[in-house]
Amino acid sequence: MKAELFTLYSFSRALFTLIISCLVLSCSSSPIYYDVKGVNKFIEKSGAPVRVAILPFENLTNEPGWEEILRVSFYNHFSSKNYLDIELGVVDRAVKAIKESSKKELKDIPPSELAELLNADILIYGKLISYNRYFLGLYSQISITVQIEMVGGHSGDIIWSRTITRRSHEGGIPFSLFGIIPSAIRSGYHMKKERTVELIEKINRELVASMPDAPPVEQNTPHWFKIQVASFMDESLAKKTRDKLKSSGLAPSIESAFVGGMIWHRVILGPFKDMTEANRIKTKVEQISSYQPIIIKTLKKQTR
Repeated sequence: MKAELFTLYSFSRALFTLIISCLVLSCSSSPIYYDVKGVNKFIEKSGAPVRVAILPFENLTNEPGWEEILRVSFYNHFSSKNYLDIELGVVDRAVKAIKESSKKELKDIPPSELAELLNADILIYGKLISYNRYFLGLYSQISITVQIEMVGGHSGDIIWSRTITRRSHEGGIPFSLFGIIPSAIRSGYHMKKERTVELIEKINRELVASMPDAPPVEQNTPHWFKIQVASFMDESLAKKTRDKLKSSGLAPSIESAFVGGMIWHRVILGPFKDMTEANRIKTKVEQISSYQPIIIKTLKKQTR
């Protein structure tokens, strides 16, 4: 009996090793398309901020709602760039109006029309190309493919683009029979939606870091800066993170937002008056926790 059990266990290890190897090695990323002249045409404007509109993302998968979560995450990361990003609500209202008047879908509306309506120099199109989850009992994996394009608002030319596939995995082959249960528990926990959000954050962090930036505009900045430490569907986890940061002398708050049909609880620090202070606090958070916070730039409300 022991010999049969050991043989079955050895066979399972070999089978899982083969499957996992195939899944992990399939991680990929396309070359970055970068039209230097096209980008410079926009970012070298004399002293004026380059206005960017991040359009609603397209979802080519059978998993509804994730395209909006992907877009909001991308917007938060992109706000650290030196562009003047138009608020998503403003973009959405404009897109809805032009779709209703033209009776066309977003992909069929010329960039020049969208740019004129939004007064945007650059449009950003995004696609959630694939979203797959694999659960093999002792091993689980999440796979996401995203495409981002920067398009000249008036010319309609693609000036930067990248398609990226990234994976997150948990569990694996236990080296003893006693490791089977812990591996199964870790594998199952990995399937929670928070793990998909973490992978989306990682993808957008990499995408935005590889995008061209505009030079700083020398003017009194009309922005506040906030730090998003983490985002959770489970409010108790958000409160736990908030309390941990408070014990380190920081003053976090929790902001709830309805995104992609779900309520997310974001742990926020700030607002801060300038990027220097925001970066200082961001570095401190990275030193005292395992989180990778992002800086969000928001327009100051004008007072009369």
